[in-house]
Amino acid sequence: MHWNREVFRNGREAQAIVEKWRQEYNNYRPHSSLDYLTPAEFAKKYYEGKQAAGTSSNGRESLIPGGTKIGSTPMNNVKKEKGIFCWSGGKDSAIALYEIQQSERYEIVALLTTITEDYDRISMHGVRRVLVEQQAHSLGLPIHKVFISKTSSNEEYDSKMREILTKFKHNGVSSAVFGDIFLEEVRRYREDNLSQLGMKGIFPIWQRDTTELTSSFIALGFKAVITCVDSKVLDKRFVSRMLDEKFLAELPVEVDPGGENGEFHSFVFDGPIFKERIAFGLGEVVLREGFYFCDLLPKEGVIR
Repeated sequence: MHWNREVFRNGREAQAIVEKWRQEYNNYRPHSSLDYLTPAEFAKKYYEGKQAAGTSSNGRESLIPGGTKIGSTPMNNVKKEKGIFCWSGGKDSAIALYEIQQSERYEIVALLTTITEDYDRISMHGVRRVLVEQQAHSLGLPIHKVFISKTSSNEEYDSKMREILTKFKHNGVSSAVFGDIFLEEVRRYREDNLSQLGMKGIFPIWQRDTTELTSSFIALGFKAVITCVDSKVLDKRFVSRMLDEKFLAELPVEVDPGGENGEFHSFVFDGPIFKERIAFGLGEVVLREGFYFCDLLPKEGVIR
């Protein structure tokens, strides 16, 4: 007798692989019971049919993936709330933007990112400004940059953010969207500052399980490279690697699979929200202030 078996090296690898199976089963595998459509295609077809009829089969509202109500007013006839997306270029930003776009409730008018002026790079992630601009171009969104000094104080940061957010508020933007997941004090800080301007914060992936979230990120087809790791918890071999199942399986057990304690940061270069892949090369790896950084080179750079 033959059995279908899969040997897992650890629990994290099992969760990642099972999530990949789930995504493949729901989004890519046709089912004979659904007229050889995938569940996602069947849900879309069902939703469109019920929209035409104006209600669900039992007269009640129901939901399809993404939170859209079957039988409710089509979202393209509802005025969307304008928001600005606070963009880091990493995986949490990418999947949060994906989720907010899936909801169809908000119109993201622009990206907002913070650049350390002395280095001309994204703060903490260490990614060159030109690569973040290429991300924005591929996303089809304008990007606004807040430049801060490498010794920036909270007062400097708050002042510059308040200035640009006020401009967006005057142009009808009422919300700022973030990719935060767990840190209550960070969320409270953002919400307090926004409320002073008459704006609100939106957190599409708040309190999502990071194992599930990172596995979903991979299963959805996003591609990311690790740009920075904390040398206190991860050694040099983890930087410059692709964020994939193998990377997750090799993480020490004490490291969050989403890097939510600052263990690692990433740069997303492809995925379902991008019109085209962002080309880059792998440059020098350096140790700076306790973190290993991999320099990502623009497309003219040589891949090492």
